[in-house]
Amino acid sequence: SASEEMDRPVLFYGLLPFSILSLVLYARILTIIWRRSSSLSFNSFFYKQTRSQAFLDISFVIVYFVTEIPAEWRSLWHLLTDLNGTILPQLIYCHSYLCILGQPYGITLIAINRMMLVSYPTFRLTTRFDSLPFIIVLVLHMTPPLGQKPSTFAYINAPPGISRQTEQWSLRLNSDLASAVCFIGAFVCAICYIIIFFVLQRRPLSSWRKDLPLIITSFILFLTLCLLAVFFFTNRFWVGINMETLYFLRKHFYIVSFPISLINP
Repeated sequence: SASEEMDRPVLFYGLLPFSILSLVLYARILTIIWRRSSSLSFNSFFYKQTRSQAFLDISFVIVYFVTEIPAEWRSLWHLLTDLNGTILPQLIYCHSYLCILGQPYGITLIAINRMMLVSYPTFRLTTRFDSLPFIIVLVLHMTPPLGQKPSTFAYINAPPGISRQTEQWSLRLNSDLASAVCFIGAFVCAICYIIIFFVLQRRPLSSWRKDLPLIITSFILFLTLCLLAVFFFTNRFWVGINMETLYFLRKHFYIVSFPISLINP
């Protein structure tokens, strides 16, 4: 039966319903932010970056399910292998790679902005953050690293599953860059929140209570970034010679990638 063939039932019976609910909430939140964007509170950098981050979060979840559902059943593998020879496998990987880099980058920008607002609210750089037009925030956030040699991706049957493969040097380069972005982002975020906590502990709670929800949201995003950084560290330096463990981690990448995409709502 179809259920007996499933290798990752939690992906569909647990994560898919939760993802649908989370994306509905995400759409609701974005609608509220957009309707109130003319007000000063909802026109801050935090909410502009949240809108930009939402594009990566939502599209990552949707594309992941669109490509992973056929990969779960052997009878549907042809839907992926039929894409070989077209530009679609390249675009699918490019989108995933943009999300893997863009989400940590966005979380880092949010942490820096929170730190500036709490610690240096009167600095010119702080006010410049909030005065940036949304289109500028979007362009800065979505600009991927350039200068890499092109690489061809293709889906191949590799029982017991189906795999997307390319040249080894490309995977190594992309993995190293993703690791660097996650680790640098987590390090910068950690410094920002250390500064925030030191500043806030010297102030009465009443003076910063209204900012507490945004600070908590930003900090939880930082924790999801740490989880992603640990994954890339494990993937790159610990299990590199153990292919079975490596494939297991890649197959269950949703364990570390979905929290960063679904935690905002």
